[in-house]
Amino acid sequence: MLVLALVTAFGRLPEDWQGGIRSIYPVVVLVVGAVLGWRFHRSRLLLALAVLVLCDRALIHVAPLPPDALGTRALRHGIAILLPINLAFLALAAERGIFTLRGMHRAIAIALQAGALALIHTYAGTRTLGGVARALADMPTPLLDLPIVALLAFGTAAAAMLYAFTMRGTATESGFFWAILIALIGVWPSGSDVTSSGCLATAGLTLVLSLVEASYGMAFRDELTGLPGRRALQEALIQLTGTYTVAMVDIDHFKKFNDRYGHDVGDQVLKMVAARLGRIRGGGKAFRYGGEEFTILFAGKDVEDAVEQLDSVRKDIGAIDFVIRAPGRPRKRPDTPRPRRRKSSKTRITVSAGAAERNNRNSGPDDVLRAADKALYKAKQQGRNKVCT
Repeated sequence: MLVLALVTAFGRLPEDWQGGIRSIYPVVVLVVGAVLGWRFHRSRLLLALAVLVLCDRALIHVAPLPPDALGTRALRHGIAILLPINLAFLALAAERGIFTLRGMHRAIAIALQAGALALIHTYAGTRTLGGVARALADMPTPLLDLPIVALLAFGTAAAAMLYAFTMRGTATESGFFWAILIALIGVWPSGSDVTSSGCLATAGLTLVLSLVEASYGMAFRDELTGLPGRRALQEALIQLTGTYTVAMVDIDHFKKFNDRYGHDVGDQVLKMVAARLGRIRGGGKAFRYGGEEFTILFAGKDVEDAVEQLDSVRKDIGAIDFVIRAPGRPRKRPDTPRPRRRKSSKTRITVSAGAAERNNRNSGPDDVLRAADKALYKAKQQGRNKVCT
């Protein structure tokens, strides 16, 4: 998307393309984004698109006006300052729906900003708003013909998105980060109305694609463990051809462990096992099947190769000293040490696995999956903590 924005900004586009980029492209992005945002109840996307559309319309309005006019410079500088601030706020704010009280408050705040800039631009020559217009228009512009306040706003917003992405790692923060960078190209005063419309529309398209990516992740990835979920497993099974092996992995005595220590500790066990299975070698790919069960696909591998890798990861998991926090122990170390009520305990977690290969008897993915499940049951019957075929 950033490359597309740069091409739009600096490339020499045919004349017949420019009209479409200025008029059709933003409308298509707005309609698609509005439909998806409405369908998935994503008010942040809808409000972000509204911000981009308002900026686009304002920049098109002032494009034929003298660039050094007081009202024009005040409006351009105001947009350059408020655009990154609003995008960053929407990215970091919690999702509150479309017609909730907080959602309406955010929409009103955006409308008030747009109204204030429109009044400053229209009445820049009056005594009432002339001082505000001159303050915006006369801001120092050391780089890219943008005021230093706008550059600081864009830099702070991008840094905030990078930090949020490192903490959460979701497509939403990533989408807003790239949208802010693309929007920076769109508000360059030296750009034409085609450049600004194309870049701001591309910023909106980036946000729409981030929503699609986030929705895909929610549907195909397990939220607790981070592994691909059962729906992703079904998609992967359909695509398998030739030789392959399917393995079912189950945490031993997980129900008793969960009942004894609680669901929070049980979730930590699931995360630990999932992390180890996710790093399995030999071309294996791990999936969360459901509950305490996991599935590993070995595309192009026979059962002997798969068993070797499964046995290795089984031993790796069994060798870990899993620490169970004492009741009432804080998650973070306090500044002032508190007297210990009860020591934390350690335990070992083991897993059992069953593997099956595609062959004449098990020709389809569902057949291989059932055979692997039978092999897992066999491992359970033989005392657990082992791999069977």
